[in-house]
Amino acid sequence: MQVFSVILIIGILIFVHELGHFLAAKSLKIPVKIFSIGFPLGNLPPLIKFQWNETECQLNLLPLGGFCAFMDDDKEMELVENDQRLLNNRKVWERFVVLSGGVFFNFIFAVFVAIVMFFSLGIPEGREFSDGVQVLDVKGGSPAEKAGLKPLDTIIAVDNVPLTFENDINQTLDSILKMTPAAKDAQLAYLDQNNERVEKKVTLTSQNTLGYKTEEIRGISVMNVLSGYTGEKAGLIKGDIITEIGGKDFKGSRNPEGLMKDVLSKYSNGKPLELAVLRKGKTERVKATVGNDNKLGIGIEYIKGLLIVNADNAVDKSIVPLNSVIIEVNTNPLYDTSSMMKRLIASHKNGSTAKIVVKRQDKEKNIDVIPDNTGVMGVQIQSAIKEVTRPPLNALEPFVYAGSFIKRTTILLSGALLKMFSGNLSLNEVGGPIMVVAKGSEIAQADFTKLFHFTILISIELVILNLLPLPAVDGGHLFLLIIEKIRGRRLPKAFEERIHYAGLMVLLGLGVVLIFKDVLTLSKIIR
Repeated sequence: MQVFSVILIIGILIFVHELGHFLAAKSLKIPVKIFSIGFPLGNLPPLIKFQWNETECQLNLLPLGGFCAFMDDDKEMELVENDQRLLNNRKVWERFVVLSGGVFFNFIFAVFVAIVMFFSLGIPEGREFSDGVQVLDVKGGSPAEKAGLKPLDTIIAVDNVPLTFENDINQTLDSILKMTPAAKDAQLAYLDQNNERVEKKVTLTSQNTLGYKTEEIRGISVMNVLSGYTGEKAGLIKGDIITEIGGKDFKGSRNPEGLMKDVLSKYSNGKPLELAVLRKGKTERVKATVGNDNKLGIGIEYIKGLLIVNADNAVDKSIVPLNSVIIEVNTNPLYDTSSMMKRLIASHKNGSTAKIVVKRQDKEKNIDVIPDNTGVMGVQIQSAIKEVTRPPLNALEPFVYAGSFIKRTTILLSGALLKMFSGNLSLNEVGGPIMVVAKGSEIAQADFTKLFHFTILISIELVILNLLPLPAVDGGHLFLLIIEKIRGRRLPKAFEERIHYAGLMVLLGLGVVLIFKDVLTLSKIIR
């Protein structure tokens, strides 16, 4: 069922893309000869074929995309100069509209799905931290994949040690430093007194410690203060850390943002609200009068770290100022239970077996993993976090959240693409259509609502890939149109055809290679 759902989604996205080209052409009265989902495989006939006005609609065997064929593509047809039925005889802007129609429709469809997602699933209302570590992805061919770990598994224990949210931060720090026992220094990320993130390298003591005396801090960090709002009137400033609100502290709260909003809603009647604020290492009490909007008017972020109160035993006594809050060591967040998990897994780099307990669809499962000789099992992880949602306050709110979500997704995928082209992504981490279906079905099996995210992700990915100035994809055609506009005349037709043909062969060849790679990878997993 899950596999069918994912295949259907991918088919819909291809259909939407080609529909964009089709409707753009029809709006300009340009005939479309063939509308195809999939590519023909040799001389084999289409799986499905029917005629709709002048357009032949096809479903073909090779699942690597689709295409719209125009009268220009008919080699047997006698082409007439200035025949406006031909795409190539149209003005540059008209051809640009037709060629960009696919990516435009994919983008609009992604926005539409995001709006539906926020209407149906609700608006994010903070995060609820759970016990365990969630597996975001499993690297192909890794020890984790061979052992049977899957994306969206939650690792709740390693070697009978539970991975709990209420972990001791000092113990987490100790675990991180023990991961590299021979290291002479550590990379710290901390928040200074203005709440600005700073990164510095610190020399470790002979006991492999930082040498700081610290206090555990859990609260809401004030990232900015809006003018005219309750927070500014109460005297809150950027860099404050709210450790208590309305008599409630954040220790043990699995949904700190939700706790804060719940308290604010109870004080919206004008009753004075008292807050405990950590400012430059000292706790101050401030009072605020909350308005009917139940807001302080501040940008917030949950913080869980170590406040430096003394540096007498540190090697570098002045490199990190007192009253700074350490939030990350060697790229490992202190609040993240994954740091503890990494240390436990790393202890098996000698070839011994790590005993892991995972939760999958509310059922516990025991898995044995033998990490590689560096103590890594090949998973991308984060602390188990559940997003808390609420119904939209008005009809406009899902549109606003959809826009923000699309923006973040586009930035994320663009970064991943840049990583791939810069050579920082190995072939083992690149999958073809079969692996897309496999990963999608795993996501659907773990949480069917995540198919909203999957659909948006693939749709935006189609937009980005099709805008790249590469032969055979829309971006390549658009790039040549821009050159034509600059030159004032077209490139030789034979030259354009050779470029696009070569690009198409490379594209199809890469698709076939990735399909064979996917089959081999999946067959190894099955064995």
